Amino acid sequence: LWLLMLSALGFSGGLTQFMAHGVIHLKDLGNSAEAAAHAFSVLVISTLIGKIVLGVFGDRVEPRWLWAGATAIFGLGMYLSVTAASGPTLYISAICMGAGFGGGLVCMMTVMGNYFGSKAYASIIGLTMAVQTTVGAAASYMAGDFYVRFGSYAPAFYSMAALALAGTVILCIVRPPRHERALSPVTLG
Repeated sequence: LWLLMLSALGFSGGLTQFMAHGVIHLKDLGNSAEAAAHAFSVLVISTLIGKIVLGVFGDRVEPRWLWAGATAIFGLGMYLSVTAASGPTLYISAICMGAGFGGGLVCMMTVMGNYFGSKAYASIIGLTMAVQTTVGAAASYMAGDFYVRFGSYAPAFYSMAALALAGTVILCIVRPPRHERALSPVTLG
C-alpha cells in the first residue's frame, strides 16, 4: 500500500504544484497570459481524455502497467514544462501532464480496488487522498520557496518529474499483495 501511495505522489503533487504556479512560470518563460491560459485549457481537456482512454484500456491491460505509463507521461510533461517557452513544447507538456494525471488517477483507483478489495477500498482511498492532498500542499509551498530562493521553478518542477519517474519504476516492480485465504475444514459424510 505504501509503495502504491508513493507512486501516486509524483503526479498528484506535481499537478497541484503546476496548478498553483504554472501561469507565473509560463509567463516568466516569455509566454503571454493568453498562451498560458490556453495551455491550462489543454491540460484540463487532456485530463478528461486521459481518463477515458485509460479507462477503456483498463479492461484489457493490467491497470498497474497503465498507471506506470501514465505516471511516466506526466513526469515527461512536468520535465518539459520547465522550458515550455514555445508553442509546441508548451502544448506538448500540457497534454502530457493532463493525460498522465487523468489516466493515472483512474488507474490508481482501479489498482487500489483490485489489490485490496471492496471491503477496505473506502479506507484505503481516503488515506491515499489525504496523503496526496498533504503532499500537494507541501509541493506548492516548496515551489514558491524554491522560486524565492533560486528565482526559478525549475528545481521544484524537476523534483516532481523525478518523483513521477520514481513512481513509474515502483509500479513496474511492485506486485499485487498475496491474500491468505482461510481454509474451511473438509468434512466427509
